[in-house]
Amino acid sequence: MQTRSKRALAEVDGNARPEPRINAKHHKKNNASRTEKETSTTKKSLSPLIDKKGKSTVLPSPQKSSSVEMSEKKENIEYGNKDNSKLRRFLTERGLSSADSREELISRLENSSIDYDSLLSSQISEMLRDRHLSCGQGSKAHKIKRLRLNDKVFRDSELEIRAGQPVNAVAVLDFERAQNRLDNQDQSDFTSKGPICAYDWTNSHWKDRSERELRQISQNRGMPGVGPKAAMLKFLDTGSVDYEDMYTFSLQRICDERSIPIRSGATKGKLVELLKEADVAAEKEE
Repeated sequence: MQTRSKRALAEVDGNARPEPRINAKHHKKNNASRTEKETSTTKKSLSPLIDKKGKSTVLPSPQKSSSVEMSEKKENIEYGNKDNSKLRRFLTERGLSSADSREELISRLENSSIDYDSLLSSQISEMLRDRHLSCGQGSKAHKIKRLRLNDKVFRDSELEIRAGQPVNAVAVLDFERAQNRLDNQDQSDFTSKGPICAYDWTNSHWKDRSERELRQISQNRGMPGVGPKAAMLKFLDTGSVDYEDMYTFSLQRICDERSIPIRSGATKGKLVELLKEADVAAEKEE
């Protein structure tokens, strides 16, 4: 009777759909199959993130190794073919000690790095000046290019200019310390007693030359030591210069060249006295 009633209602309502017959056992099986498939897909997509014990891990995003980054930032310099003066220049620029053996200097440089591109333009200019290179008013890129070209040079220009030949950096350390001490004394003497050389060079023929040019010309003409601009102009104008007109470290070097024994830390006055005594003794021998 109920079946006839449902069929009658279905005939009256043409849009009505027959109620689907559901097999509970089949429905449960389909749901389980779908869940298992989704779980399998999820595990497959996450498999790189799950280890054998089932613990999740985080995969790092792809990036360059630190060594590659270091090689990009590290200037490519062959330290082994540089002489000690050049090695010392590199160490000084990086604020590292320039003492010890050549092998240790090279090792110290190879274990350090410097990136010119990360420096300020003013720092690049200072490095160029310290290497006796013209920095001009060019761009930072142009200055870095000049610096890198100079990196390929075998010797350091500063020590060659001062010594006239390549020198061993370790051998001159003590001399430079003494020189700095004597230079400080010169500065003290200049401050308290006036200029080292009081020569009036306003009418000198050489007055428009730079100190570097004057030093080269005076050395070529036989000036016995090194002094300020006034002393060099005095020598070029008159052909002579007094010991008092020269720097203390220069007087010390003259004593060493003439085998005149001096005590460590001798004052400028004492050096002048020793040199004059040696001159008198040499005149008597003649």
